[in-house]
Amino acid sequence: MFWNCRGYPWNKGLGLNDVAQGMDIILLAETWEHEAKRIPKIDGYLIKSIWPHSKGIIGRAGIACIYHESLDNSIKVCKYDDYKRYIWIEVTLGKEKLYIVACYIPHKDSNYYSRFGLDCDDPFTELCHDILSFEKLGKVLIMGDFNARVGNFQNVETFEENVVEHCLLRDSEDCVMSDYGKLLIHMLNCTNLIILNGTKAFPSTNVLTCLPSSGGGSVVDYALMLACDLPLVNVFKVGSLSPDSDHKPLYLELAIPHFTNRCHGVKDEKRCIIRPCYEKAKMYANEVENHLLSFSLSNDVKVNWQHLKDIILKVGYQYFKRHVGGHKVCSFPCNSWFDDECKMYLKWFKSIEGQNEKIVAWRLYKKVVRRKKRRYFQMQEMKKKNLFKLKPKLAWGHLKGKKEDVKGHFTNEEMLDYVQRLYMHEGVAPMVEKIETPCTTCIDIDDVNKGIKKMANGKAADATYVSSELLKWTLPHTRHWLMTIIEQAIKQGFPNDWLMNWIKPIFKAGDKNQVSNYRTIMVSSTIAKLYSTIMEQKISTWAESTSKRALGQARFRPKHSIVDHLVTLRVIWKRLDYKEKHFFVVLLICLC
Repeated sequence: MFWNCRGYPWNKGLGLNDVAQGMDIILLAETWEHEAKRIPKIDGYLIKSIWPHSKGIIGRAGIACIYHESLDNSIKVCKYDDYKRYIWIEVTLGKEKLYIVACYIPHKDSNYYSRFGLDCDDPFTELCHDILSFEKLGKVLIMGDFNARVGNFQNVETFEENVVEHCLLRDSEDCVMSDYGKLLIHMLNCTNLIILNGTKAFPSTNVLTCLPSSGGGSVVDYALMLACDLPLVNVFKVGSLSPDSDHKPLYLELAIPHFTNRCHGVKDEKRCIIRPCYEKAKMYANEVENHLLSFSLSNDVKVNWQHLKDIILKVGYQYFKRHVGGHKVCSFPCNSWFDDECKMYLKWFKSIEGQNEKIVAWRLYKKVVRRKKRRYFQMQEMKKKNLFKLKPKLAWGHLKGKKEDVKGHFTNEEMLDYVQRLYMHEGVAPMVEKIETPCTTCIDIDDVNKGIKKMANGKAADATYVSSELLKWTLPHTRHWLMTIIEQAIKQGFPNDWLMNWIKPIFKAGDKNQVSNYRTIMVSSTIAKLYSTIMEQKISTWAESTSKRALGQARFRPKHSIVDHLVTLRVIWKRLDYKEKHFFVVLLICLC
């Protein structure tokens, strides 16, 4: 999002806490920051800002970039203007780079130019040079207040004659061309950028973006990018006017998946996953505790869960990140047995010229190689035996090998329709999302500890990449957060993440191209599993203490098993057999 906030620290402005919800990056212009008055901090977001030095009480101009803390490792300021008119932000997206520019070009009649000794007739030259440089490094996105009115003009020099088919022609409510507008069009022609405002691809953005209180209106806030990058734009719209700023915000959504959010991303052939490792569990737990100490619990379960989930995933990727997929080397494991001694014998064999001496050297070389290979395989066998003693589960996994997924020739829509027919039925009442009547909870930290202890290790992560190990390897302060979140969820309802499952289709038999030949495994939310485990333990304890459960029941009871009934039947049978009496058994099978 980009917004000319007209001095947010100095007036009410638009509530940034409300705007930040769902935003990854917020760009602000005319922040009017000053050493004595800074942009207020937003929970869960980090701020990078610049502003020109001012002797007055109120600052002038100023640019700020506010981004979500989960992007801290992916974002950095790579350059800013010496006169604080724009700032370059580098966003790392795997191997690609996205360079975002937030800029504010002062009005031609502003004393900004005379104050810094700048040429008011040439405001875009330095920015143009920077764009040409960064276009060679990655994708470029420019958003800012240019104080330039370009009418319905567009950069059409780099396109074909049938530019109408590209949906790039503009139809703006502002038909005026200013002097700065001509200079902006010239910069677009030099850099091959296009204006997104008012194009046929985004027809709703042809509205005025600046509506001063004195009357009138204009379009001076723009989003610029290369035409080849236009398919990346999912949504581009102009927001509503705020009572404390005469500029409307610009909202832009790019189709770029980020690894910290599995729900919004796309599974790629080469991706990063969290693979918990017990050797780093203590460091992970301490790091999560340190991050949580800088946050305070709120009264909203969704906000608390979002903070905790972001911290768990951020620290989890820091300690347990693992790359999967991509290129695989299908050769002997680096020929690790082929050491310097083998290389020395091979060089000696190649350097000999005589035929008899060459035969002798070749035999000696092969003898050394066989000895090295034999010793290597012996060491591998010893490692496997030791692995069975230390980590038998991992050793059996290596022995069985990895199953290959069977995927037939059917579309994702066909599988989705098949799954919906399996799990979604008409006439079923929806789940209650919120309890209207007041309820009193009695969940304490012991319940959370028992529930976490009962959760199994080595299970698949949920749709947000949270696995049971990330909750089990936590310390008391983190578990206090879990206790509070579960209590709030009972009263306020589940967050959306808790209701989300991801379904894995597994081929059974028959034609692999028929979706009906696949069974599905549904992986539910890890925190929802913890919640259900705690509820089951409390209900079971209450049923046992109040004798609500039949004494003859052995299944689904603590310290009881169906084996108890089998032993009882065998004892009765043996006693009656000893007394030579008949023994009849009535077997009831519940098929529901």
